[in-house]
Amino acid sequence: MTKNKILIVEDERITAEDLKNTLENMGYEVTGMASSEDSFYKSLQSVMPDLVLMDIYLKGKKDGIELATEVKEKYQLPVIYLTAYSDSNILDRAKITEPFGYILKPFQERELHSNIEMALHKNRMELRINHLNAILKAIRDVNQLIVRVGTPDELLKKTCDILISTRAYSSAWFMSLDYNGLFLDSASAGIDESFKTFVQHFRSGTISKCLAILKEKDGNVYSIADCEQCTDCAIYQSYSGKGIIFSKVEYQDRLHGYIAVSLPKELVNDKEEIELFAEISDDLGLALNNLEQQKKKTEAEENLKNSEEQLRILINAMPDLVCFKDGKGRWLVANDYAINLFGLQGIDYTGKTDTELAEYNSFYRPAFFTV
Repeated sequence: MTKNKILIVEDERITAEDLKNTLENMGYEVTGMASSEDSFYKSLQSVMPDLVLMDIYLKGKKDGIELATEVKEKYQLPVIYLTAYSDSNILDRAKITEPFGYILKPFQERELHSNIEMALHKNRMELRINHLNAILKAIRDVNQLIVRVGTPDELLKKTCDILISTRAYSSAWFMSLDYNGLFLDSASAGIDESFKTFVQHFRSGTISKCLAILKEKDGNVYSIADCEQCTDCAIYQSYSGKGIIFSKVEYQDRLHGYIAVSLPKELVNDKEEIELFAEISDDLGLALNNLEQQKKKTEAEENLKNSEEQLRILINAMPDLVCFKDGKGRWLVANDYAINLFGLQGIDYTGKTDTELAEYNSFYRPAFFTV
């Protein structure tokens, strides 16, 4: 079981050592003991803790309350104040930073332990709620994108940008496939150049373990909390310390591609988290299907237009009368000879009957025949 990591910020060395021993006996891991602003920053750069025990009075330009403000804004870490003072002015300043606890020295081990556990739990819940809210915003933004997007490559790129810009995820990539399941296009955000190698491997037929599992999986979502099993993957280093969720992007029986995101390990197997990500991939599957159908429709219309133009060129090259009507007497097509003969110059005659054309233009000379 992974131990929760705690950073001690205390300018009294003996007190800090005693606190370290107490915390380790409780089962926590102490990442460092800082006594000033400088040593505090060095400790954070070395190992990121899960919680900070902060003495209010410290050596240096900044006191514990000022450092706690930075911890909250930059790192979203929970802070518990440890102080020997209960001055109302200090307490008022401390309240502004919204600490997860405020313990007066001397304190009991039970009091310290309960405050730490409550702070860790509360912080996990806050992070989860904030994360789910970010995903809901991402879903909203992706749905707005789907309405106005014009091409699949635009959808891929802007979706990845949205997923990290809303802070729902720290990185995202998206690969689209053709009807044969072969690589078509890709996009990524928040991930390094190793993704290009990952795509090259996929195009050459070397599929990563995660995609191989997802491909054979009955469901459309697969999550990994620990990437240690994937050291041979090109993007392994990009996911160090993170969890990953992969999903098929499909609509009915058509697999349009795969999408993956990285997020904190503790959230990767959350049921609600997975359901919301599945909703994003479902929406993208529908969007890609609509774009694909629209492309087919446009191509069909273009082909029909070209065919009609070729037919018109052919019949205009004929020296005799050529015209066609359907079974209900509506005009379909006529060559220039017929247009001049029946007075159809400048008239949109397609789909109109002789009666309708006569009402529209008094110069029209009816052609009473149907082909």
